Amino acid sequence: MNLPADDKLKLFRARLEAIAKERFAEAWRWLDARQAAHALVLPWRIRDEEALAELRRAGIPAELRDARVVAVAAEHRAQLLSHPLVQEGAVYPMAYSSILAARMLAPHEGAEVLDACAAPGGKLLALIAEAPRAAYTAIERVRARFYKLSSVLARAHAPTQVRLKLGDARRVIPRLSMRFTHILVDAPCSTEARIRPGDPDTLAHWSLRKIREQARKQRGILVAALNALAPGGALVYVTCSFAPEENEMVVAHALAKVPEVELAPVGLSEDVPAMPALDRWGKHRFPEAVQQAVRILPGPWTEAMFVARFIKRR
Repeated sequence: MNLPADDKLKLFRARLEAIAKERFAEAWRWLDARQAAHALVLPWRIRDEEALAELRRAGIPAELRDARVVAVAAEHRAQLLSHPLVQEGAVYPMAYSSILAARMLAPHEGAEVLDACAAPGGKLLALIAEAPRAAYTAIERVRARFYKLSSVLARAHAPTQVRLKLGDARRVIPRLSMRFTHILVDAPCSTEARIRPGDPDTLAHWSLRKIREQARKQRGILVAALNALAPGGALVYVTCSFAPEENEMVVAHALAKVPEVELAPVGLSEDVPAMPALDRWGKHRFPEAVQQAVRILPGPWTEAMFVARFIKRR
């Protein structure tokens, strides 16, 4: 049943209030606010200081948010996107939360890295920036997005060869017959982070049915990926949804299905607005370990994101 927009907004608000609890007002306000824009500086193309200087010469008051991350105020987003550094692929615009999530995987030189749901490619570029001499495999299910991923890598002049696979990660991963030291699962989700309370159109495709459908896919992808993780390896699971059905419930399911893995702290700095994963949702109680996962909340420079970090025991 497709609810009217006002009813959808009321339902989404009630669910977010139950999830965010005392952080609800903060999260709700920033969902509708204009946030700073960020971009990843690709170190094989240009140095941070050079990128910053070029942007400032163009009248864009950019700052370094972090190593290899430039930030501009919301009102300068369009200028950033149209700048030659972006157009030519030396700087890649992406949410800061996405950069943080990719960095939590912490690949090293010589690692075997899998990006299980890779398009459009920003998190993959962030991984390559961390470890340009690792070996990368990237999977994308949707053909149009697969070609987008390929073009992003080509325009970025990525310094390493990436093995690209078109197909559903649930079926492709077992066929690879490989064990990866590092895996990123940026799972397809209901994209609740993109909902804007003041814009009913952003709720057009949102529904509880979609949440359930995405959760089913997420469970399959995460279990397949964990089974392909090498002993001692790390896997980061990410969604841009608030929904516990897509987050805590998927993580708890994976812990039950793959008992040789455990959750580890994600290692967020204290200035990132975040809260621990829930210990329960409705009739569901989650293992205590699930609270190692975190919800990054929307803020002046962050977008909503759920992150869990798994380690496979040796």
